[in-house]
Amino acid sequence: MNRNLKRKIGLFTTYAIVSIVLVISLALFGKANGEITSFGPADNGRILALAPGTVITVALPENPSTGYAWSPEIDKIVGQILEDEFIPSGDNLLGAGGTHLFKIKIIGAGEIRFSYMRPWENCPSETFRLTVTG
Repeated sequence: MNRNLKRKIGLFTTYAIVSIVLVISLALFGKANGEITSFGPADNGRILALAPGTVITVALPENPSTGYAWSPEIDKIVGQILEDEFIPSGDNLLGAGGTHLFKIKIIGAGEIRFSYMRPWENCPSETFRLTVTG
């Protein structure tokens, strides 16, 4: 199997896992203040009209064995991280990735940013952003 095909299969598997985690997170976290909304890689750059008190879940594919991890950048007036958890894919393969799950309570309007990078590097390899309006 060529390298490019293996990479595509790996990405497909990761996105499938992210989708499953989003569904499970909705079931596990229940509803707080009437609404929970889940977001993933396809939602990058979205502008969201969310009321204060809304709890959102952001699930992003991550592979910490490569040194990369998602780092949230959320101003205290915009949101508060309630949960921050890495969920392994369950493949039990050396170097297998998983999903980083963030549960965030919305406080007010502004931008929620995540950078996917190694701690010793200055530039992220990926970014994820949601803009919250009141």
